[in-house]
Amino acid sequence: MKRAWGMRSCRQASALMVRLQAEPLGWLDRWALAWHLRLCDGCRRFNGQMQLMSAATQRWRQYSERDLDE
Repeated sequence: MKRAWGMRSCRQASALMVRLQAEPLGWLDRWALAWHLRLCDGCRRFNGQMQLMSAATQRWRQYSERDLDE
């Protein structure tokens, strides 16, 4: 994809998505990521996959903790 002026690359955007899983982003990084996701279909798909994996991992942890309690 051709980048607009000031837009982060897909590599930079994916690094921000990974970092977002571990810690909150500053306002500039949040804005840059939101802008990139509005314009990039591939990164939107990757972000959706990351969110799906995160939700699945959280549910698995809850399930495994419940098994340990029984």
